[in-house]
Amino acid sequence: MNQRFCQSMCFVAPPLVYWMVCRYFNLKAEKVWLLLLGSVVFWYAQSLGGVFRVAALTASFMMIAYTCTYLYKSLKSHTVTIASILYLGVLLPTFSIGYNQYTCLNYPRSGYYYLAPYNGILYINDTTNGDLVGLRDRYGLLVEPEYEYIRPGFVTQWGWTTSFLLQKDGYSQTYHIYDNKILPSDIKPELQSRLCKIITGYFDGFDEGCADRGEILVTDLQKDKTIGHVRVSMHGLAIWQYENSNFLPEDTTTVQVNEFLRTDSVDITEYENKNILCYAENIPNDSTAKYKVYVRLALDKTPTEKE
Repeated sequence: MNQRFCQSMCFVAPPLVYWMVCRYFNLKAEKVWLLLLGSVVFWYAQSLGGVFRVAALTASFMMIAYTCTYLYKSLKSHTVTIASILYLGVLLPTFSIGYNQYTCLNYPRSGYYYLAPYNGILYINDTTNGDLVGLRDRYGLLVEPEYEYIRPGFVTQWGWTTSFLLQKDGYSQTYHIYDNKILPSDIKPELQSRLCKIITGYFDGFDEGCADRGEILVTDLQKDKTIGHVRVSMHGLAIWQYENSNFLPEDTTTVQVNEFLRTDSVDITEYENKNILCYAENIPNDSTAKYKVYVRLALDKTPTEKE
């Protein structure tokens, strides 16, 4: 799965095998350049998706099939010709790049790199949904391309990655490679998505300053678990924060329920100074509380309680 080795094998192997077959039967190897062009198109198809992938693979196969017809003209053997077409047009290029391009046709491969020790796991993109990414292996789809980022998770002492962090809407899920499944999380995806819309909707309502920040934390009080947590930094577009570090300083005073806590002129970073307003509320308020909602805003301007 090494990029350069795969590329070299994809370009060299089919013409070389074709030349060896012709030499075995004492034939002149004709149209080798067309076979090479078909291999280049096969390689290029990795970066395409949908109808473009299908078109590129079809064009590659037709070029190689046309070249192999010269074998039939000389040998008059259907068996040798058909076997050569399938081997040179499908199997050998697939072996060369290390995975089957004819699976996951809708999702182009994103970048030419691999992750040890599972060299067959690739990043893929959803061409209809922008830059959302997923995972596939040599044989097919592992994780749908619906995530903003996919990062290596747990790494063993030998440097092997055994899991990936699937990140979207400001939270991470863990995909375990050995079990081929996404591990369960306390975060509720529908709630998390709704929180994202709420906080971005707020920031869309005014001209936010550079790197203004907001946070919403929802806790299930009965289970004592966080079921929704978004952290966003505004830089013209919302940038979800997946790490706790370097976001907002922890409160020195615990925010009581239905209480506002204001902290002015706080150094967020070495170059950023913000005014922070915090608020906490239980839901419902008029009976046994089931959930706690905690909100923090960090703005250039002084945030109001109404906000």
